Amino acid sequence: MTLIHTLAKETHRHRLAFSVVTPFWYDTLRWRDRPLINSIIDTADETVLMSYRSNAKAVIQISEHELLYASLKHKYLRIGVELMPIADEEHHLYKLGQPKPCITAQKIQKECRDMTFLQHYTTKGSDLSFYQQHNQLQKLLETPIDYPAFKGFVLHQMRALH
Repeated sequence: MTLIHTLAKETHRHRLAFSVVTPFWYDTLRWRDRPLINSIIDTADETVLMSYRSNAKAVIQISEHELLYASLKHKYLRIGVELMPIADEEHHLYKLGQPKPCITAQKIQKECRDMTFLQHYTTKGSDLSFYQQHNQLQKLLETPIDYPAFKGFVLHQMRALH
């Protein structure tokens, strides 16, 4: 956020608009006791949300928090979708334990945390990209998105449509 604030200040000093492209899941990260994405939306003139899913309902669902927040703040938001193939993703979820003092490499650390494995899952690339799913993309582009902040779509890798 320090870099984003600095860049915003510099672009505004030169009378330029400042846009930030960010993944949709930044609403799960915290910065100063609030969702990181909210701070980004507050700072940027426009935010592009990388909402990489391959059907209209899922794209809108993972974008709703940001669309609502940007609308309340009178900011612009575009939804980014992927058109090129994406490889399947392997996910391993862990939970951090409570902090406790510990010794590592002959040094006493202020705190350490155990990690407990929770689950493993695979996300198929075809669930993240509209690659070779032209009908689904068309459906998304025709779906009304009734939020004042919504200013359209950003199609990543247009060459995939050829």
